[in-house]
Amino acid sequence: MARFEVTGPDGTRYQVEGPDGTTEQDAIAQAQKQIAAQPPPSGPDLAATADVPGQAQGTPAEISGRVAQTGSAWQPAINTVGRVGQAAAEGWRGGTMQTPEARAENEKTLLGHFLINPLVEAGNLPFRAMGAVGAGAGQAAYEGGAAIGGPALGRDLFMLNQLAPALMMPGSMHPGLPEAPKPGPRFIGEYPGGGVALPGTTSLDRLTGAVRRVDDAAPARSVPSAPGVAPERGSVGAAASVNPPPMTPAEALASRSTGEQQRLMTTPQPGDAREYVPGVKPTKAEIELAPSVSRESKGLRQEFREGFTDKEKADNELYHDFYDTRAGTPTIVERMDRERAAQAEKDLAETWRNKRDADASPLLDVANQIKASPDGRRPVVRNAIDSVVKELYDANGNLLTDPEQLYGVRKHLGDLLSKEAARDNPMAVRATANLKQLQRTLDGVIEEAAPGFGQYLRNFSEASKPIDVMERLQKAKAGLTNGADRVITFGKFDRLMKDLVAERADPDMTLPAKHIPDEVMGELFDMHHSLARSASDQELAKTRGSDTSQMLGELGRQGIAQGIAAIVPIPGASLAAPFVTRQFGGMLTKRRLEKHLNPDVTPYKNSLGP
Repeated sequence: MARFEVTGPDGTRYQVEGPDGTTEQDAIAQAQKQIAAQPPPSGPDLAATADVPGQAQGTPAEISGRVAQTGSAWQPAINTVGRVGQAAAEGWRGGTMQTPEARAENEKTLLGHFLINPLVEAGNLPFRAMGAVGAGAGQAAYEGGAAIGGPALGRDLFMLNQLAPALMMPGSMHPGLPEAPKPGPRFIGEYPGGGVALPGTTSLDRLTGAVRRVDDAAPARSVPSAPGVAPERGSVGAAASVNPPPMTPAEALASRSTGEQQRLMTTPQPGDAREYVPGVKPTKAEIELAPSVSRESKGLRQEFREGFTDKEKADNELYHDFYDTRAGTPTIVERMDRERAAQAEKDLAETWRNKRDADASPLLDVANQIKASPDGRRPVVRNAIDSVVKELYDANGNLLTDPEQLYGVRKHLGDLLSKEAARDNPMAVRATANLKQLQRTLDGVIEEAAPGFGQYLRNFSEASKPIDVMERLQKAKAGLTNGADRVITFGKFDRLMKDLVAERADPDMTLPAKHIPDEVMGELFDMHHSLARSASDQELAKTRGSDTSQMLGELGRQGIAQGIAAIVPIPGASLAAPFVTRQFGGMLTKRRLEKHLNPDVTPYKNSLGP
């Protein structure tokens, strides 16, 4: 069975099912046929119901039928009042600061049943009233608009009624706009989450190529193809190759670079409870990534700063350990450097054991070709080449034949190509390509006279890669932290990751970041995502408007039991207030703090990964 998703020009998405072998064009045709078969939305016949003074419209049978159907002339008005009342009742039920789970938990104790829940419910009364008034006013606006200008005007007035309070508020304390109307027509089924579609708005004649297959057998990638354009590899209808040809090194590098750049731009999503760095557990606010929860976290921090500080210090130590495990330590680098030197000494001894005289004339030929080329017209290139050629002769002016002596010339070439030389003489960088050409030629000359020299170079290069990577990451470590507590910040770590991704995309194969193993790079991305999630939570807590008023409101919600006990003029309240404040309110807030810092991740199990 094949299943397709067809998208209309208004954003509505539909599902079409068909037997195996069904094409995209078949799906579009089926969608047009079945939706077009639906009758248009019914409405009053304006011609038959036009008001004529002193005369009822229609035949006696039609008039009696309408009266029997409505019950009375007042029935529409009664229904309207009923809908407004129902909306107000729903608004009243929704105006609460306490979740059903919290209320049920409090009901388990005598304190919660007789004191906490009643106090919280008393504090809910203003919010319930506001919810009832707002919902009732919104429904009344819709009903009035629909009576005057039809459903379209009713919807416009409803949205205006919802937006008006938000536009007049200086901050962003309102919870947000109402959800969009649910999708309208369905023939096989609109695709879940499809856009807004009101009755009569779908334009079937413009359903063209906006279709993709969504059943289990569908390829991972799917894009619509225009007429005359071949479908992309892996798209519906394409003759995809089972075994695609292997990528060239340049293509593999470009593919990896694109993937890393996309991963770097990925933003944290709500509901993600994974531990990207072992031991660094996300808080409730970091999982939810909702402004209300982040502001709650900010309010809790004001009262229990020590709890947050302890967690942040522990997490920061885990970040340091996680990074150091990938970057190594100077001691590890020193040990690896000694091991590399010992291996190099062994390889060179084996190489020189059976050496014979070398012929360096090919090197002179290449040097003369470079100087005779257009590059040779540049003094910086001529001077660099001449400095190498000069070292090919002994004190008597004879061309060197000892491979070990020629290896000394190669070291001179390495000095010219080093970063230190580029820093001291920036213009010398312009001769880099020419010097590398000489270096390759010299390596061939030495290898021919002393077989094994090439293997020594390869062994040395492989041993140098992890050393270069560790030195690169260790050098960057100092720039990742702030303050005496050495706190690793997201902003600085993000800058490092951008630099590493850029270096890995650079064609220069000598850059250390090129040799970071993909596994280690993936772990660094995990650390980046963990820090980004914390930074997103902190950013969400920074809402517009007065920070003081927001904190007062949040602290009021957290300490409503203490506040009411302290201000309500009940006999004996002055004696009970300290007890309620220290014992009951403190106990509740600490429990909320614990649930915030160590949330139950069971509801987010689908986001925990394999």
